[in-house]
Formats: sequence, C-alpha cells, structure tokens
Amino acid sequence: MMAQNTKHLNKGIFIAYCPIFLETGKYESFYLHLINRLDEEINIKLKHIILEKPLGATHTTIAPNEHVEYGIISLEDCNQTQRLEFELNLNNGTTTNQKKISPKKFFKPFEYIDEIKKEGLCYQIFILKKPKESDLKQASKEEIYALREKLMSRKAPTRKKSQSINNSVIDLHWEKLQTTFPGVSKENILYHQLLYFEKALDNAIANQQSEITFIHGLGSGKLKNAIFETLKVHPSVRTYSNDYDARYGYGATKVLLHI
Repeated sequence: MMAQNTKHLNKGIFIAYCPIFLETGKYESFYLHLINRLDEEINIKLKHIILEKPLGATHTTIAPNEHVEYGIISLEDCNQTQRLEFELNLNNGTTTNQKKISPKKFFKPFEYIDEIKKEGLCYQIFILKKPKESDLKQASKEEIYALREKLMSRKAPTRKKSQSINNSVIDLHWEKLQTTFPGVSKENILYHQLLYFEKALDNAIANQQSEITFIHGLGSGKLKNAIFETLKVHPSVRTYSNDYDARYGYGATKVLLHI
C-alpha cells in the first residue's frame, strides 16, 4: 500500500490501525490507537468485539489532539466485521454508541497519521453530530437454510449467460450476473447469486475439475456465509479456503474437488 497525506476536516474520535512490519517487509498485524481530534479532553470506555467475542477493552483519558495505543489486532481478524462499543464522557454529557468496521476498509491505501507520526489506516468512530448509517446484518442460519431449500426446490431459468459457467473462476458479483437474470428485484439478488453458484459447482464436478474459485466479495458476508454452508456438507468438496489472495483479497473462496 502506498502512503497518502490527508488533512483531517472532521472533529471527532478516530481509531487507527498501524501495521507492524516484519523483516520481509510484509505485515500480519496492526497496533490499535484511539485518537482524540476534539478540542476537549475525553474519557472513553471501549470494547472491541469480533464474532461476538471481545478482542480487548480499554478505559482511558485522552487530551485534545492526542492518542493512546490500546492493543494489537491480526490481519486475519480484520477479515471479520469489528464492532466497537464505547461510552464517551464529554463536557456536554455522556454518549453511548457503537461503530462497525467492515473488512473492505482494509483494502485502502495507507495514509500518514499526524498524531502518531506513522502510516496506517484511520477511521472515524464518533463525531459531535453523528451522520446516519445503515449497517447490513449478517445472514442468520435460518435465512441460509431457507435459501438453500428454495434453491433445491426450483429449477434455474434458461437465460443467455453473461460469463461461461464452466470457468475455473466464477465472479458472483451482481454486475456480472444481472444480464443472466434480467429484471430481478433487489430482494431476489442473493437467491440468484446462490443459484448461479450451485450451477457452477455442479458443472465443475461434472467436468471433473480439480478446483474452482468463487469471487463473492466482502460486503455484509451473507453470500459468503451461504456458500460456506453448502461447501461444508457437499460430498464432492475436498476442502475450501478463504485465504488472502493478491487478486481478490479476502473476497474469494477457493474450492478443491474430489476427482
């Protein structure tokens, strides 16, 4: 990642991720910092949660335009949505809130962080006038099972294909599939993505392919979770992995098949 200098226009509380570089020049983890870009001292209690498990917690006071280091997070953990729950004491009272940090945030270039004097990634978790946000929910197991039953009970419509379903790499992003399923409403996009996934997997097995990769992106995680529910019980799947890939980041899953 290349560094870029930025000027901070917003006043608020920020979380910063500063990479811990290895001798090889690569990094596998970040130092975590809280930055106070308000014009007053703050007292903050913060819990850092991943997959409903606490990564860490801190209770600290931060002077204006200063920062504190409060922990370390691995690059692997950054592949999950992080939730920050905090209680913030300001001159005008106490605020309790939470902020989500999605995995796609970690595919941006590093920036120079003035307070820390290092490069990293920096995201706002609080401003005095909080903007509206809409966080996507993870799919529940009940939703995934319902989608799978719907897939098993209906036949795929015959449509002109926008990409070959016999490829070893299948892109499930909707912009790649929407010409395959014209006129589909937003409510049914996930259903048709899974329909295409099931068909591509069946074709790969029928053609005795040894492997196939599905590009599902990051987003809310609904598509990836639904794919995993199918793969983990499929008799023709030898193994599958969602490891980091230079081309797709953590947005693709590689499947090895029995042949």
